[in-house]
Amino acid sequence: MNDVMIKGISVLVTVLLGFGAAASGDSAKEPQGSGQYPSEKTVTEKIVDIVDRARPEREGAKASAELTDVNTAVSDASVKLFQGTVAKDVAVGKSVMVSPVSILSAMALTEAGAAGKTLEEMEKAFGCSREDLQQWMKGWTDALQVGKKTKCTAANSFWYRSSFTPKPTYLKTLDEIFAAEAYPSTFDSETVKAINDWCKNHTDGMIPKILEDLSPDQTAVLINAVAFDGNWKAPYEDYQVQDMKFTDEAGEQQKARMLCSTEARYIHDEKTTGFIKPYSDGYSFVAMLPKKGVTMEEYLKNFDGAAFRGLLASEQKADVYTRLPEFKLEYNAEAVKDTLKSMGIRQAFDGATADFSGMSDVSQGNLYIGSIIHKTYIEVNQKGTKAAAVTAVIVECTSAAIEQKYYEVYLDRPFLYAIIDDATGIPVFMGAVMGL
Repeated sequence: MNDVMIKGISVLVTVLLGFGAAASGDSAKEPQGSGQYPSEKTVTEKIVDIVDRARPEREGAKASAELTDVNTAVSDASVKLFQGTVAKDVAVGKSVMVSPVSILSAMALTEAGAAGKTLEEMEKAFGCSREDLQQWMKGWTDALQVGKKTKCTAANSFWYRSSFTPKPTYLKTLDEIFAAEAYPSTFDSETVKAINDWCKNHTDGMIPKILEDLSPDQTAVLINAVAFDGNWKAPYEDYQVQDMKFTDEAGEQQKARMLCSTEARYIHDEKTTGFIKPYSDGYSFVAMLPKKGVTMEEYLKNFDGAAFRGLLASEQKADVYTRLPEFKLEYNAEAVKDTLKSMGIRQAFDGATADFSGMSDVSQGNLYIGSIIHKTYIEVNQKGTKAAAVTAVIVECTSAAIEQKYYEVYLDRPFLYAIIDDATGIPVFMGAVMGL
């Protein structure tokens, strides 16, 4: 994979922005913050490039079709994870955000030690083989970039009791595929502090703590951390920041600092209008506003990977007057485990039947996933966006040119957003702003 293609794979961030230029008499000017349209290889070709070193036996049309299937599977699983994890909180008007890629990465670390029916359930839930998911994750992580104004980083680690003996083949997979750091530990308060410090360091301080304590039954902790820090390609000038109102789903108005601009990339479907605003160095923010009369709860019930990809594919060049509220959110997703169960992963959480024999030979008891912790942070402001996520899987042991148009997308009521990889369209972060 050449350097140009490595740089071409980035974390996709799509942002909803607000109307301000028209109010300032700038509606006839060139759109501010216009994105660059892909001019190199197609998304499919870039996906092939991501993993061609790891899977050299795949060639030509076969490689293109297979890898497109993997990308679609990751996209579908990502949206399912978001949809299921946040549904209950959205229903009560709570703002939410998860990192599907972080959850999938942590689960891929765990899947590497699965066998039998446990592995079969995980592969079916994620829509692809373990090998394909591993190579996609490796390729995506290898291709992450750190630019002068934008960076996205990902890291993995494996913490286990000193009395627990991982299989050498499992440790080799974690090292070669996931670049995961392995730490044999005492699993006492010092280990908790070390894990929390690791999370803090790998999220630029945005998530300083993931664990409160460790219990005697907990044998291993597999962690993924993702951090994003991006400046807008066209930062908001002071005159584009205006004090306005945001109306939540209950009809209550809240004070909001609205970021207002004219964008150039419009997306829509029958229930959605939105836009894409780029960050510097290859990232974008995608904003999705349900049409009036459609609650966020109703909207999410019919929102899936195909709908998300359809929105991205609907992009057209047009003037879009936009408003985006500044917001900050810390979120603790408590429904990840239940969501994975609803996707068909059941045996992995059953202490009696889970099969993680690929992770270790345990003479007493049986390994299973006891809990999953997922924390996220995001801050959207005049300069750009900072976001981070940490996922901890805790393993326990039992015994083209078109006519120019203009649109308006004002995010002054509940809306959905995503930070996505420009090359693959995979949502690294997805969230909903229900109130400020």
